[in-house]
Amino acid sequence: MTNFIKRRKIILLLILITFIGGFLRFYQFSDLLRFNADQARDASVIDQMMDKNEFPLLGPKAGGTTFKLGPAFYYLEYISAFLFGHNPAGMAFFIPLLATLSIPLFFLFLRYYFSPPLSLFLSFLYATSFYAIKYSRFAWNPNVIPFFILLFLIAILKIAGKRERKDFVWPVILGIALGIGIQLHTILLFLMPALVATAFIFLYFKKQNKILAKLLYVFTIAIVLNLPFLISDIKNNGNNINSFFKGAEKKTEADGTIVKNILAEGQFFVQGNFYVLSSYEPQKNWLKVKKLVSSGASKEIIAAFSGSLFFLFGLIRLILSFQKEKEEKRKKFLGLVLLSFAFSFVLFLPLASELNLRFFIVLVFLPFIFLGLLINFFSRFLDKKTVYLAMALVALVSAFFNLKTYKNVYDLENYNGKSDIYGGISLKEARDISQFIHDFSQKKNEKTGKKLYLYPFEFSRSVNYLNKRAGVNISVLSGEKLDKNSILFMVIKSKNAKDAETENECCYLTLASKNLGRFTVLALEGKN
Repeated sequence: MTNFIKRRKIILLLILITFIGGFLRFYQFSDLLRFNADQARDASVIDQMMDKNEFPLLGPKAGGTTFKLGPAFYYLEYISAFLFGHNPAGMAFFIPLLATLSIPLFFLFLRYYFSPPLSLFLSFLYATSFYAIKYSRFAWNPNVIPFFILLFLIAILKIAGKRERKDFVWPVILGIALGIGIQLHTILLFLMPALVATAFIFLYFKKQNKILAKLLYVFTIAIVLNLPFLISDIKNNGNNINSFFKGAEKKTEADGTIVKNILAEGQFFVQGNFYVLSSYEPQKNWLKVKKLVSSGASKEIIAAFSGSLFFLFGLIRLILSFQKEKEEKRKKFLGLVLLSFAFSFVLFLPLASELNLRFFIVLVFLPFIFLGLLINFFSRFLDKKTVYLAMALVALVSAFFNLKTYKNVYDLENYNGKSDIYGGISLKEARDISQFIHDFSQKKNEKTGKKLYLYPFEFSRSVNYLNKRAGVNISVLSGEKLDKNSILFMVIKSKNAKDAETENECCYLTLASKNLGRFTVLALEGKN
């Protein structure tokens, strides 16, 4: 057994790291699943697919525009619902599943350049990164990007490898990753094809065998996977493509000089790197240095200073390592990472004024590679034992802060995070609110037949989706006049419950109320 463990220690440690990462992504997944208006909207689409066989040709809208991406995300949700249950949790189950599988994929990607111990260390940091975990615990089309971008990058490196396969397994895999990836985020719609084109042009001039045939495989599969998107535009005279150009024109018309945009994007990359590694989400504008220093926010100042140094030195090490690297396999890895960063920087530049840290998921692997390169550099001046001890210490400190944030955010009954970090309402909270409405209306409505209304609030759509599934006939209040033949359900934050009840005393009689943790739901009847 001891010999077996010694021989298989790398794979066993990778399995352990994957298990830890999987646990953090699946823990109480159904109850803690974020279920906002967008998720309710998407769930309604999947219901149509499951119940009426109505398969959409287009997917969700790209942020802030009327342009719609391809429908791959809806089809993945449909498959997930078919396999794991026709309910909001079943529809979203594939997201933590692919997020967990991205951990061993990340290790395989890192092994193109880093040693096994360093690759395991970086994989552990990725597995326990709060940022990576957060975006694997709810249904949103970019949330599966880490899996598909890593599969995509590995496929390119495999095709570019010296050992050429007689078959076309990796071009097929690359075609699948490309075909699905470009339907997940507008940036990937350009980034992935640009990387494929650059890689295959390079391989063509290197005179790699059958490279044009492999490229044909890649693009054929990618086009087949995007046929619904193409068919939609053919049917509708290119309306969706026109929406893209109109949206792009509108976004690029935003005020700001090229220097301001570069600075804003630089801040986006610096803050993204820091957030992914530390779990600390920056709250202030780091470009306003004087205002930041005078604010006295020590955590933010330390984060800005250390984050800027880390990004600067990490990028320098990436460029210098690429220039100095002699081994072809390692140089291709660094070149692909460098191209990914450079193309992303160019593509994000027109959107600089609108960048949000959630977009950094496209390059979630970058901070770990920067860290690995810096560790390699400093390890030249230290003995192996000291390096391993330093890595163990960094792993413990990183895991402590990331898991602390994880606990604060996902312990919703004792919520201790900033209000916007969790980012909405959980499926359990929405279910509990819906259950209260269902139980009360059944009890009160059997004989009286009163009309039911839900007072509009941020998550009305989420609750009403579950109400409809439960067979509750309720409308979201929109200008109707209420009388004694109506019952109004009002959902408020629990910390505001007493004030709300006091304000309602003038016009409403509180028939029932229930505290559900972060939310309280009231059943009200009009006094006149």
